[in-house]
Amino acid sequence: MKSELTIAIITKNRPAKLDRCLESICQQNLLPKSVLMIDNDPRRTSYPVFKKYSKKLPLHYFHEKKSGVPYCRNKALSKTETRYLGFVDDDCVLDNKWTKSAIDAFQKNKDITYVCGKTNLYNNKNIFAIAQYSHDSYWYVKKVRKYKQTVAANFDTKNVVLDMKAIRNNSLKFDPKCGIGNFDSADFDFGLQLNHLKLRGIYSDKLQLAHEETSTFKRYVMRAYYRGKIAGYINIKWKLDDKFVKFPEKNIFIWLYRKVKIFPADFIQYTDNLKTSIYFKALVVTAITIYEGAYLKGYLSFKP
Repeated sequence: MKSELTIAIITKNRPAKLDRCLESICQQNLLPKSVLMIDNDPRRTSYPVFKKYSKKLPLHYFHEKKSGVPYCRNKALSKTETRYLGFVDDDCVLDNKWTKSAIDAFQKNKDITYVCGKTNLYNNKNIFAIAQYSHDSYWYVKKVRKYKQTVAANFDTKNVVLDMKAIRNNSLKFDPKCGIGNFDSADFDFGLQLNHLKLRGIYSDKLQLAHEETSTFKRYVMRAYYRGKIAGYINIKWKLDDKFVKFPEKNIFIWLYRKVKIFPADFIQYTDNLKTSIYFKALVVTAITIYEGAYLKGYLSFKP
């Protein structure tokens, strides 16, 4: 039995992780009607993986010449023929009820445009991965609890399903300017587009998958810096007046002084659910502080 759902995977030179993701889709108790592989690698490194799974899944291969995740996601929007479209990353492993949980959520909530799911940490032994996950999860859950539903800041394309009827009716697309190299925040901008049109979404903890976060220091810091830079663009585009940036101090040294003062508070909020030693928790919070500092530098470096 197949559902009226397409799953799109954006991939670039990560064939082993893509293989793992596709295997988890094969294990779904309700198969998607279609799976789109959007390859952004000029060398087309995902094509052998496509051949491997082309007889196991209703798989379709597309190559996107323009470099950047937003271009790839827009190609997925244009190639989807089903009512629903789910986005997952190539380094995700889906729960075997993922597809069914997505369809169930839309059947039970007729007035929604999207469903965001619960993302668990795949590489849960790496300190940078734990720091990234702890930081992002805190703000995600905080917003969900405050508003009792998803808001613009919660929209996350590594675990989301869209009602394509609303997307097509409003001609929505991902903004390519929200990407720099391999880094992008176009999902944040897309969430703002949905919010502007008053298109509502919900959070479902039944829509679960595991995601592999950044595991090296260099990429961890680069990701923070470029996401901060993109946030600068989004801030001006939407006239947000720094609304979604939690850094009131524009001077990096003043900011650092404040972060040292509130370190105990950060320790509690970011590590409350971590079952590990106090020493390791302190390292996690230190890594989060480094991430936020790099993000701030990127944000302040943006020039319109």
